[in-house]
Amino acid sequence: MLLRNANYAGAASSRTRHVFITEQVLSWFRHVANPKLLTLTLRHTSSPLQDQVEFLYKSFQKLRKRRLLKTKIQGGIWFFQVTFNRISKQWHPHLHCLIDSDYIPHPDLIRLWCDVTKGSTIVHIKSVSNPDSTVQHVARYAARPCSLTQIPDDFWPELFTSFKGRRLAGTWGKAKSISLRMKKPPDADKWKAIGNWTTIIGLYNSDDSANNIVRAWLTSTSLDEKYTCQPIEAFLNNIPPRSPPESVEGFQLNFFM
Repeated sequence: MLLRNANYAGAASSRTRHVFITEQVLSWFRHVANPKLLTLTLRHTSSPLQDQVEFLYKSFQKLRKRRLLKTKIQGGIWFFQVTFNRISKQWHPHLHCLIDSDYIPHPDLIRLWCDVTKGSTIVHIKSVSNPDSTVQHVARYAARPCSLTQIPDDFWPELFTSFKGRRLAGTWGKAKSISLRMKKPPDADKWKAIGNWTTIIGLYNSDDSANNIVRAWLTSTSLDEKYTCQPIEAFLNNIPPRSPPESVEGFQLNFFM
């Protein structure tokens, strides 16, 4: 079988997804008449993260239905991000929106956001002079909405539960013309998982399967089906996770054949 790296939807690495979404968003945002960046934030509370995220999404839907925004904003792309305050032990969920919008008075935005959220007043909006730089910065949240290195590992279960099955980015209005989901290749159902990049490279020079997988990848040759790192993957998945090193940007590139 031929070795390849997965580059579609759920099997894609965060870096691959970031590149794909960035290209898609740029294809729209570079050509809008009035590019702006809108950031919406909830006031800090000690409520569970899942409750805060659901409230944030519902409030955002209500805000978009308000007449002022419906008449001023032609379309937009939103991205979810969450940070964590280690001192107060509170989550900080917010939305970054790339929009094509006429001028909206900042006080009016604050008033509307405060109304739909019952008290949140932190709203930022600014014109975008460099679409490429802004998209590069904001689009990364669709693949990595938070930094695990900044969150104590005992809060990770709450984080994962809150993200499960939830959209982290979306479009509305004229921006619906683009897709943020990578299409599945026609032959993807024939692929067989044999391990992720981190595991295979970590075992290189010490495991026969890893050696053959890397060799096949480097030389673009076929790989015998007996070579796989899946048993080791299964073992590693049963080990409790630890916080990643501060200097490592975590991502996984899954291999299929």
